[in-house]
Amino acid sequence: MTKHFSAADGIRGVACLIVVILHNVSKYLPTIGQYTKGCEKYGVWIFFTLSAFLLSVKLMNKEPTFPEYAKYIISRFFRIIPPFVVAVFTYYYMGYMNYQKMIDTISFNSSYFHFWTIPVEFKFYFTLPLFLILFLVADKIKGIMGGGALLFLLILLVQNTYPYNITIENSIQTLPYLSVFLFGVFSAVLHCRHNIKVSNAMGDSIILLIISILFIISPGVIENVFRFQPIDLMNKYVFLGILFTILIFILCNTSGYSAVFFSNKAFRFIGKYSFSIYLYHWLFLTNNQNIYGGQVETIFANTIMSIALGVLMFYLCETPMNYIRKSIENFAFKRKEISPET
Repeated sequence: MTKHFSAADGIRGVACLIVVILHNVSKYLPTIGQYTKGCEKYGVWIFFTLSAFLLSVKLMNKEPTFPEYAKYIISRFFRIIPPFVVAVFTYYYMGYMNYQKMIDTISFNSSYFHFWTIPVEFKFYFTLPLFLILFLVADKIKGIMGGGALLFLLILLVQNTYPYNITIENSIQTLPYLSVFLFGVFSAVLHCRHNIKVSNAMGDSIILLIISILFIISPGVIENVFRFQPIDLMNKYVFLGILFTILIFILCNTSGYSAVFFSNKAFRFIGKYSFSIYLYHWLFLTNNQNIYGGQVETIFANTIMSIALGVLMFYLCETPMNYIRKSIENFAFKRKEISPET
């Protein structure tokens, strides 16, 4: 049985809040937004790494058969595509894009602002089982060193083809961002195949160090504290992916103060509805700040409305799609019981 990671729900919630709040800060508080530019990508890289980690763990608890792979693909399709299509149509209906843009976005031929992450992630899902098998084979042959060597080789190949420093911002191609996902797959193999012990005290110390590093490399701190030229965080996903992988692994394998903090009910609540919140939060970025009385008030109102709409669409769209997915699996594979979506 797949272990449920309470901290993972909280991590997902934190990642969602990072994206939503910082997008609003960039729009309504540009004087502050210039110092957080690129930090919203923290949330995206966390999403990518976390999804690869959780799905890999889930697959390792299944039989490596074609029916299980088919169930996995069906699950991913109904988890992502119907809510995505409904969201894109909503933006079209409300005048955010024209008809052709809607078609191009749905068909993964182009994207609209934050929707770029959906084709990137969805296309990776098809290849995740293959990469997982490769890591499991490498781990069986040479253990952690084998998996680590494979990870290094794959990232080297990806960077030779798509160097991170020339990555087009918000590209809908999966290959440039493949390294981030691979970190998640590798860490899942470590979690399931090796009894790596991290004390709560050590885990808390490492988490604090990672958060400190993320704060220090933010544009505002680099420019105003260290008086250096800010680095472009938009394309530093390879380096940031390493930090987020360590963060996720520790939070999912310890029970210290950091894990407790990320497992709190508020973050887990946001995490449960994070996909729909993410899909719809851009609707509110055109709000006139005068309606709410100021910049900070607008950011607060937009965040609350994004969460509220996300919760609503979770039950109107995501939940029915999950029932349909279960029905299809029951019919196609004659399963009597289908576990809830991880």
